[in-house]
Amino acid sequence: MALVWTLTGGLEARAAQGYALGFSTYLGGSGGEDTARAVAVDAEGNIFVAGGTRSADFPTTAGAYSRTYDASGRSAGARGPMDVFVTKLDPQGRILWSTLLGGPNYDRAYTVRVDRQGFVYVGGRAGEGFPTTPGTVQPQFAGDQRPNGAYGKQDGFITKLSPDGSRVVWSTYFGTPGPAIIRDMDIDAQGAIYLVMIELSHPSAHVTRGALRERPPGGMDSLVAKVSPDGSRVVWCTYLGGSGRDLAPSLRVDSSGQPVVAGSTFSPDFPGIGGAFQRQLRGKQDAFVAKLAADGSRLVYATLLGGSNEDGAAGKHGLALDASGRACVVGFTSSPDFPTTPGAFQRRYAGGMTGTWRETGDRFAAIVSADGSRLEAATLLGGNARDGGEGIEVDAAGRVYLGGMTFSGDFPVTGSAIQSRYGGASRPHGPLWGGGDATVVVFSPDLRRLLFSTYMGGSGEDLFRACALTAKGEMVLVGSTTSKDWPTKNATQSSPAGGPDEVIVAKFHPLD
Repeated sequence: MALVWTLTGGLEARAAQGYALGFSTYLGGSGGEDTARAVAVDAEGNIFVAGGTRSADFPTTAGAYSRTYDASGRSAGARGPMDVFVTKLDPQGRILWSTLLGGPNYDRAYTVRVDRQGFVYVGGRAGEGFPTTPGTVQPQFAGDQRPNGAYGKQDGFITKLSPDGSRVVWSTYFGTPGPAIIRDMDIDAQGAIYLVMIELSHPSAHVTRGALRERPPGGMDSLVAKVSPDGSRVVWCTYLGGSGRDLAPSLRVDSSGQPVVAGSTFSPDFPGIGGAFQRQLRGKQDAFVAKLAADGSRLVYATLLGGSNEDGAAGKHGLALDASGRACVVGFTSSPDFPTTPGAFQRRYAGGMTGTWRETGDRFAAIVSADGSRLEAATLLGGNARDGGEGIEVDAAGRVYLGGMTFSGDFPVTGSAIQSRYGGASRPHGPLWGGGDATVVVFSPDLRRLLFSTYMGGSGEDLFRACALTAKGEMVLVGSTTSKDWPTKNATQSSPAGGPDEVIVAKFHPLD
């Protein structure tokens, strides 16, 4: 089930520049877990939400590509089958079209993009039997033959949908003989697709000669690739990483066709080049930002970012590029000595210390220069429990927008907050799941001022997982909730349909 929340007028949510709530709605079915993991907007402000559903009655529209949920698979793992959903909403949150996409096993989207013609691109993970088309780079499943216990046999996928959601233009697996998941992707002006995926060091047939790394360096690695606009050809594909575990779940492509990726690394030999401001691993795990050449043959720069404990970019959607090509990153830290810059909003670590970021820690936001040589701004953001960020955008004026969640009762909020007090389930120092409120944050371009910050949630667990900005400066966020009392307003679906997890989508409009 999915919940959509748009802030465009209504509740008086005013900050230094002011925001207001316009609509908040559930969107989903009654069968089981429905979760949104990605969001995009087009030039008209229409909203594209993608994720996964286990509900046979998930709302679909007449003429959609698929209206039938398929749960017949036998290789889906302990969590059972799931289908991808893609839903297009108008700027007021009304459904324009909605379709399912999947086979009989476990399929879920992690990323969605829309091009200038309105075609929709979805990527993520898929099991055996996912719909593909002939002539693409990998029409057949080639995923892990030693299935993941939770999800079963898995491969990456990319699908291009028509602007009205009625047909698949092309669809392909993209993976390796081991488990592989596409975490993020972007599209350039010519329609080429850039993707980043995580895999377990198995040789990939997609890696091209002359790539930065033609062989997996070891541990868990990332693949970065460019695929032709028609899905028929891998333009280039390379491994990225060192001898340890390297996770790159976020990607954006700059105006020159150079992909920038962000993630986390455990590798002491992770390549730090090009005048990087941090070349050495300082803790068990550090964040990293890297830019590849347009042909994938070399690194333009690669820099680490972290302190003496565990640090990393967000698990998904942790990277945005500003107008000058600087990398804006959101992530997690459990390092009291995480590097911040003079005048930053919060320089003191507040998250306590129990040994791992999954138990406690602060969020960070950072801005890295376009050449990777300088940490131009960096701040912590958090309270006395665990605080996480997923979803970051930057507007034309340089303001930085963050989604995420917190378990902290003292998370910094502004006087104009829509919800000024923590209302999540009572496990503020608990494990990865089990409580927490969603948060919405807007920073000044230099990360010195908190322009807007609010809790958002009901009595359960609430989390934002991705965000996007409209041409009008409205911020749209998506995520999930277990709260049956999530606030709705001008709702398409005003109450949950009965599933254990609902999705939340939020859109903020700055007030005059």
